[in-house]
Amino acid sequence: MAYTVNWTTKVITVPLADLTLISGSNYSLSTTDFWIEMRRLEASPIDGLWAEQAIEYVNTQLLSGITYSAIVKLINGYTWDTDTTNKNISLIGFNSNLLDAFIPGSGISVLANNSAGLQIVSVGSGLSAGEQAELTDLWEAHYHRRKLDKTALTETLYQVDKVTPKVVFDTNADVATEGLTELTPQ
Repeated sequence: MAYTVNWTTKVITVPLADLTLISGSNYSLSTTDFWIEMRRLEASPIDGLWAEQAIEYVNTQLLSGITYSAIVKLINGYTWDTDTTNKNISLIGFNSNLLDAFIPGSGISVLANNSAGLQIVSVGSGLSAGEQAELTDLWEAHYHRRKLDKTALTETLYQVDKVTPKVVFDTNADVATEGLTELTPQ
């Protein structure tokens, strides 16, 4: 990528070569790529490390009761332009304020494709019901139904009733072979 930034005037120039041709005079600009390239330029000691931050990424944002998906924002007065004329540029990828921060003119039309909201869909863990129950049971045993015997150096995991042993195991065979009789859980 060959973006250029005038850190003093806060103008970012995106060259035509970094736009994706769709057809004719229609191009697209990936807001994801824009964000990555700007973060790279901001971190460069030669370029923007000394300059005021230009871009930020917000994972999700709640506005008027609607959760919006990831947003890329030009901040601190930064604007952007392109080195071409008479083109249509569609912004794809993350939601952004790039439409608002574009310097108008030169016959460029910028089309934002921001989403209206984020729908969170639970896809589950990928475990079967039996595997999930076993995992839950192990978690409960780990946190609620275990007993450490420091003398015998064993740990007992109990059934849900917390009385019937489910499994008993040696906590540390190496400690026992060294002749240590005290075990301090960490």
